[in-house]
Parts: sequence; C-alpha cells; structure tokens
Amino acid sequence: HGREHSFPTRRSSDLAVTFAAARAVDAGAAPAGAGLSLRLSGRAVVPNAALDQVLAPVDGRIEALLADPGQNVRAGQALVRIRSAQVLELQRELITARARAGLADSRAKRDQQLNTEGIISRNRLLESQAAATEADAALRAQVQMLRLAGFSDSALARIQDAGDITPVVTLAAPRAGRVLQQSVTAGQSVATGDPLLRVASLDRLWVEMQATRDQAQGIRSGDAVAVAGCPEAGKVIASAVLLDPQSQTVTVRAEIPRAADCLSPNQF
Repeated sequence: HGREHSFPTRRSSDLAVTFAAARAVDAGAAPAGAGLSLRLSGRAVVPNAALDQVLAPVDGRIEALLADPGQNVRAGQALVRIRSAQVLELQRELITARARAGLADSRAKRDQQLNTEGIISRNRLLESQAAATEADAALRAQVQMLRLAGFSDSALARIQDAGDITPVVTLAAPRAGRVLQQSVTAGQSVATGDPLLRVASLDRLWVEMQATRDQAQGIRSGDAVAVAGCPEAGKVIASAVLLDPQSQTVTVRAEIPRAADCLSPNQF
C-alpha cells in the first residue's frame, strides 16, 4: 500500500550460470564410449522360451497344491497332485497292453521256430509277426498316454498288475524356476487342458521399452541397455516394425542377464 521494497540484484556471473545454444544430437551417431544416448521407460517381461504353463493332463480333482506363487522350485519338484478316475483307466489299459504284447511276442517266437522246422507255412509266421508288431505299437502308445498324464518312467515301471495302480497323478516342474501364477485351488475340479500354474525361469528377462519413431531410428540391435540396480548391462535384441496406434511409439526389446537379482516380471 504505497510501500516500496528494494531487493539486491545478482548477476548471472555471481551464480556461476553459463548459457549456451541448444543443439540437436543424433543418438545413432553417438561415438563409442559416449555413454547412454537415451533414457526410455519399459516393462520387464518373461521371454516365451522361459515360460512353462502347467496344464491338467486328465479330468479330475485337485488333491493338493505343493508349491506357492512366488516360490522358487527345482527341476522335477512336485507341484500339483490330482486325483482322477481317468488315471485308473489309463493304468488298466497299460497292464492289458503289456499282457497282449507279451503274448503276441511269445507266439511270434514260437512260430519262428515252427517255420524253421517246416511245420508251419511262411504266411502263418508273417501273420504272427504282424500281430506282435501291432501289439507292441499299442503298448508304446499306452505308455505315451500315461507320460502325457504326468507319469515318470520310474512310476510306469512300477505298474505291473492291478495291485500297483493308483488314482493319483503328481505333476512336477519341467525345469528350475519360480511359480508366477496359480489358477486353481485345492479341491477344485479340473478338465483336461485347464491351466494350473505358470512357472518361469528368471535367469534372463526382457525389457520392452517404448521409443518414439525418431528415437527408434537411432537404435540398433546390440546396443547396450543399462537398467538401474542391475549388475550387468543388457543389449537390444529386436525392435517392432509397427507403431502402437494409441501411444505412437515403437517397442524396443532388450535382454537383461542376471535379471532375477534386480527385476520382477511386469515391473515398470
């Protein structure tokens, strides 16, 4: 209200401020050792080759879940136990197929001896050999059916007669990794092909970054990519061809080694 105030005046030289004209820099033409040219945002994702989807191999009921989301598991570690009447039927058919294959093989060997002695014709021998081949093929197919159902070779070897069959199948981790997602609960009924768990090997993760069209033109496969907190720099392995219609950006994919020490899947 009529008062006058005075303030001390400082020159730019007093604050050690300097001015320079801005100049454009071509990121793709940066000399070696010049450091990072771009700072981009991205998301950590699991490569398709590192992700395993554990599916229900038979119709049945979840008897037990033996691993929890976020848990690290080793190769061959039990993950899920399913109780199924279908498993009993598959084992019964295996025992029957083994018996038929054994009988057909015995007949073929006997006819081979009889043919050598001139007692039976060549056609009779060929028929018995064909029957043995067919029975062996049926046995192999039944073994593969049980392997698809989650039975290991040692478990198949234990199935010799009706007293050895079990209504339970246990699914194991195909390789070492971490359980990312659980899609079922104990006691739930499942059908063949239903997803149960997702297990991922996290030794190497991808980082999918978003770059503008101009930025992407200066990025090449093999360019170094540093992620804050990660012990080793990764490298660019691919760039998308199409622009995202909403963000108008290009996805640039980099592979980061030892990523489990510093990143989590879906981390932004």
